[in-house]
Amino acid sequence: MQFTKAARQKCPEIAAPECIETYYRQFYTFCDKDEIRSNTIARDAAGIDNLPFRTYAENFRFIQEDTVGVVIPTDDTAKALLAKLESGKFSVRRKLQRYTVSLRRHAFSKAAEAGILCERNGVFVLADMAYYEKETGLNLEHNGDLLWDGMFP
Repeated sequence: MQFTKAARQKCPEIAAPECIETYYRQFYTFCDKDEIRSNTIARDAAGIDNLPFRTYAENFRFIQEDTVGVVIPTDDTAKALLAKLESGKFSVRRKLQRYTVSLRRHAFSKAAEAGILCERNGVFVLADMAYYEKETGLNLEHNGDLLWDGMFP
């Protein structure tokens, strides 16, 4: 399910309203509607004045999946931070968060098996930048090869 890729094919500007509409139309067409309804903020509310914000804030998890962070060294600053990390300066981990994406564990395993990731002092890093596109981010389907086959169990 590559909603972003399909939306980008329809319109060149990813932030354009028609591109966003295309993305969400496809997303809601292929996703489990019951799961979406069960995770909506309004599921327990009788009306807009009755939204239980405190409960939502206490239970909120931005990423509900089992994920692994991967640093994408997109510029010289990220590369310099990784060099500091390799020299034992672990305090740079927080600054590296700016360059980090989350991969579902299964996708992470496939990427690691394919050899496009490496570990640097406990931090996983994209080692093959051919899998990164400035416009769309991490693309595990580089040139249509290996990683998406069987990606979803």
